[in-house]
Amino acid sequence: MNAPLDEMPLFVRQGAILPEYPVQSAVQFDCVSSLQFVIYGDPQEAAQSYVLYEDDGISFDHESGLYNELEVTYEATVDDGASVTYRYLQQGYLPAYRSRVFCFTRIRAVEQIAVEGFTCVTVEQLTSMSKGYAIDMDAGEVLVKLPADVMKARFVWRRQRS
Repeated sequence: MNAPLDEMPLFVRQGAILPEYPVQSAVQFDCVSSLQFVIYGDPQEAAQSYVLYEDDGISFDHESGLYNELEVTYEATVDDGASVTYRYLQQGYLPAYRSRVFCFTRIRAVEQIAVEGFTCVTVEQLTSMSKGYAIDMDAGEVLVKLPADVMKARFVWRRQRS
């Protein structure tokens, strides 16, 4: 694949889980309303996981255990779907953001995906909801949103049969 000289290529392993915050000039987590995890591609045979470390970014409170370790796992299900599980390995810090968004990108048959237990809405509606999912056909992504105060969760997406 060719990369234009004026663009930085991004090489990401299929199944990778990467956290994203909005671009900002300084590390100030209190102005971030949502933490997004971007999950690239269809799940692999072996489960993929990522552990996010969080603290307030300004004090030494982490030395007293006031920090979080949030584990996110992405794995295939037997019926051509996927499951995502997240849980705290350590919880001692209350993040300022109000929601977590899981963005599935570069997956096959985006338009056929349904997320169990969640209502499908438009991308615009999802921004004002605390829980739901949306399919962004223009970007080729599925977005799943949960409130940040949910400490442990598992959700499954499946491909709908035509």
